[in-house]
Amino acid sequence: MERDPALSEKLRGRAAAGGVGRRSTTSCPRALRLLAGAALAAVLLHGGEAGAEPGPVPRLLVEDFEGPEWHWEGAARDDAQAAEGNASARWELPAQPTASSFRVPEDWSPFDNLRFRARVRGAASVEIHVVAECDDPDTDSRDYFYRAVTLVPGDWQSVRMPLESFEGSGQPLGWEHVDRLLFSTEWGLGPTPTATVYLDQVLLTRDSLKVDDEGWEQGNQGAVWHRAWKVQNRASGSMHLTATPEGDVPAGLRVGQVECPGADLPPGQGLRIRLPVRVAGEPGAAATRRALLAAALSGDAEGFSLIVTAQPTQVDGAETPAEREDYRLPAYLGSLYYQTHRPEKHPWVWFTEAEKRRLKALTDEPIARAAWVENRTCADNAVRWWEQAREAPRATPTFGPLRLVDVLNLAAVSDEQPYTDVARGLLLRFASREDWVSHRHKPRIVDLTSATQAMALGMGYDALWDRITEGERVWVRKPLLEKAILPYLTVLDHRRFPTADYRNNWCSVVTANIGVAVASLLGDDPRAAVWFHRVVREYFAILDHLPSDGGWSEGLSYWEYAVDSLLVFAEVVRRVTGGEVDALQNPFWAKTGDFVLHNYLPPEGWVNFCDAQRAPSNRAVLLKLGQELHRPDWNWLATRMPFRGQPKELLLWPENANGERPSAGAPRAAAFPEVGWVSMRSGWDDDAVVLALRSGYKDPHSHLDLNTFVLHAFGETLLRDLPIGHYPAGYFGKGGKSAQYWSSTPGHNTIVVDGRSQRDDLVSRAYLREFLYGGPGDDLRGVSSAAPAAAPEPGVGCDYALSDAREVYPDKISKALRHVLYVRGAAGAAGRADPGYFVIVDELAADAATDFDWRAHSGGQVRLGEEYLSVVADSGALAIFPLLPTGWRADEGQYADDARFIRIAPPRSTTSVLFVTLLVPVRHVATREGGGTGARPIPRTSLPEVVTLPREDGLDFYVRRAGHTDSVTVRTHAEGPAAVTLVTQSAGGQVMRAGLFGAREARLGPRQLVGSPEPVVATLWVDGDAVRGRVSGQAGPLTLDLALGIAPTSTVPSGDWNGKEKTFRLAVPAGSKAVPVRLEGCGGLG
Repeated sequence: MERDPALSEKLRGRAAAGGVGRRSTTSCPRALRLLAGAALAAVLLHGGEAGAEPGPVPRLLVEDFEGPEWHWEGAARDDAQAAEGNASARWELPAQPTASSFRVPEDWSPFDNLRFRARVRGAASVEIHVVAECDDPDTDSRDYFYRAVTLVPGDWQSVRMPLESFEGSGQPLGWEHVDRLLFSTEWGLGPTPTATVYLDQVLLTRDSLKVDDEGWEQGNQGAVWHRAWKVQNRASGSMHLTATPEGDVPAGLRVGQVECPGADLPPGQGLRIRLPVRVAGEPGAAATRRALLAAALSGDAEGFSLIVTAQPTQVDGAETPAEREDYRLPAYLGSLYYQTHRPEKHPWVWFTEAEKRRLKALTDEPIARAAWVENRTCADNAVRWWEQAREAPRATPTFGPLRLVDVLNLAAVSDEQPYTDVARGLLLRFASREDWVSHRHKPRIVDLTSATQAMALGMGYDALWDRITEGERVWVRKPLLEKAILPYLTVLDHRRFPTADYRNNWCSVVTANIGVAVASLLGDDPRAAVWFHRVVREYFAILDHLPSDGGWSEGLSYWEYAVDSLLVFAEVVRRVTGGEVDALQNPFWAKTGDFVLHNYLPPEGWVNFCDAQRAPSNRAVLLKLGQELHRPDWNWLATRMPFRGQPKELLLWPENANGERPSAGAPRAAAFPEVGWVSMRSGWDDDAVVLALRSGYKDPHSHLDLNTFVLHAFGETLLRDLPIGHYPAGYFGKGGKSAQYWSSTPGHNTIVVDGRSQRDDLVSRAYLREFLYGGPGDDLRGVSSAAPAAAPEPGVGCDYALSDAREVYPDKISKALRHVLYVRGAAGAAGRADPGYFVIVDELAADAATDFDWRAHSGGQVRLGEEYLSVVADSGALAIFPLLPTGWRADEGQYADDARFIRIAPPRSTTSVLFVTLLVPVRHVATREGGGTGARPIPRTSLPEVVTLPREDGLDFYVRRAGHTDSVTVRTHAEGPAAVTLVTQSAGGQVMRAGLFGAREARLGPRQLVGSPEPVVATLWVDGDAVRGRVSGQAGPLTLDLALGIAPTSTVPSGDWNGKEKTFRLAVPAGSKAVPVRLEGCGGLG
């Protein structure tokens, strides 16, 4: 997955428009470019004359815009503005989105930074991308490095961009082969303001100092430690160094005077800088431990740094340029807490004696037995490979590094020596792998593959520490540092992907796995405590940014993938700190198991929205969470999940895996507003009926499917989300999702506009406007999209959700609302309870004639009828009643053998349409004929009687079932959503259940108003964190008060009303519950 996938697509199409395109081989021959680079290399701003002894070039002028020949496309020479010299480049925005040149030095590899001067004239800041194109002619994509920077209006500003802070896209050849330098305002940076940008003095520079962090070392006194750095002078002349502390020191720590021996540092020489740190109190005392822990967890400790200033001095009587350089060395004082937890011996994180006893006990645990069988199979396969490859030292394993964990598990519980010997051999072989980063993810320097290898090797290094020699330890540590840990820290320094992209699975998996690797080195490397502290800080930042409702926007498979790694590292932190730091206290953990529970599809599946598989594969995640959070219902669900073999599973397996089915009083519906998912179900038995709706936002693993739903009943998914395929090339780029049927809008159970997909971007989204979980009768509890999910009241009432997806459709679409109402059936014995039914209301409007399709993908065989459509599966069936639009037409389509769909459409193109669709699950109607499922029609006697009364502004219909009748009305409104009402009456006319959904209508009759010939009608609806409404009718001047059922209850005057229609919007306090609204009139009441 690329962080900015649209960039490659944009680059391909720029040639004709003068932007970035594939360079013509005749427009700028390589020989000419090499000659230009050689000439520029002679301009040494901080070096000797041309022809001097070869050596590193401190600075190289790329462009000063002074020469007589102009070669910058998109920018013009300006002789009135210059940071230095007589001219600059003038770049007019937004008329020219790019400014670029091929006439740049080719080899940037000897340098550390790209620098330039910029000035902005305009009212607003300008965000740009700086792109260094390193195109590989053998690839189809554009290949380049890029980074965003914000320029502010005002005077000339200096911009320094470390080359290691640039992201890569495609397969760039490297900094040795730069073809083009480009400045751009395109590629997802938002609207470009009107501004003039001046550019000057573009330079490549080399840092004068090389700084290596040497971590912590203990002083002669037990309470004194030193933070140490090694500094080397890479400049051509001597540098005068000063080191100045900056920032606040956390409570409980004291810093002394910086030790910086030797003020002047000759070229090529180095020195050590040390910062004494004293811990208040006696070493090992409880108060001291608390002070260290507070420093580790407090953000205050992150602001303290040393500022090292390097000032050039006189060299052989010639004055070198007097520009100083400042280097910030973060001290990470909080890491001293982890330094004091350095182990006395290995193994100390994984496979300790206590851990071995726990694993051996699990071999007799019934639920864990299947995991052990799979573990042994995988370990034995690794043993067989090792026996064949033992005499081939260059052979590398043909399987992934997690097999090493399988072998380590068996070595921990078995007395068989071969497992230990094979684990040692695999550890050394995996360490010798040349490439740790997958070729699919290059030019990234850290990825999921390298982080997973680091995690496995870290576990092996810790577990086998006393079984390998010191030389072999160095053999493992060196690549572990150079190919995983240090690249991750570089990415973290510059906040490159995946760090800081907190809701992406990459961020969780990479951070947690690198953390496991770093923990294994705490006893062997004085820098490891600093690294571990930084990883823990990033880890807690991830948890703090995850959805507070426990959801995961990438879907449940990526939830499982990420949460597995997060849980493993939580256990590492707990063991490293002796339980003093418990990551599982973060609020995310308390709710995230419910995200799985409510999207469970019995008997062993789950909702597969986004790039998710149909079923989970790692039951230990929920087992661990269930035990830690005291949720036996999560444990119950975990034991029903299939096992597919995960080597880390046994490391998380709890001592007690017993669980309990959710209680009768547990909520049967839940919303996860931050990710926009809603689930409604009849119960928790294997025959339960479940409907899940997806609203919310998009991310790289989402599909173009907002407002889609799945419907599952009697153990089978009757209306389904198609299984995902392999990610093809370009899948995460612009147009990639719409190119695959299974990720496109037509491939989902949602509204299709003009046969095309929803917007293929990561900006537009849908909004979960309302969710109501109904208890008995009309006791409805609800939340707005900004409020927490789920109310505790049980019942056989109704559930309701409203999602607004207008934003994801073309601009001509002015309304795209989907209402979902679940009317639960009567309770009964298991297997015989009435499953109830669903009402789907879709309101659609456009500015021009449009083809609207209501689409659903079947999980069984389809039969089209004149009154209703049928989806028939083995255990049950679904009757689909298209109640509106009038004159609807339906057909069955087929994309592939496993992608059959029902399409319902109005008789012709239109500017507005109201779909009202009744979905009735029916149990056991299929028969097997000839070994297959018979698609006979659903017996009419198995279905309720449905009577419809269409109206100009909607529909009235009745659903008659045994013993009672449901009356449902749908009333549309031009601006807000439709008003949906439900009244259930017994055969004797007694009201059993009533509900108001969508827009609420309240009326003041003519008898209540002086001089009013007709009722005054107020219609209100939930709109995110507000209530919107409209008042209409005929009467004299009148003031209305709207008493909202929010906490606290408040009365909000709507202002004077002169008898004409009035609209309004009232903010709802954060966290308030939106419930039916009471309307009161005053001023004109009789």
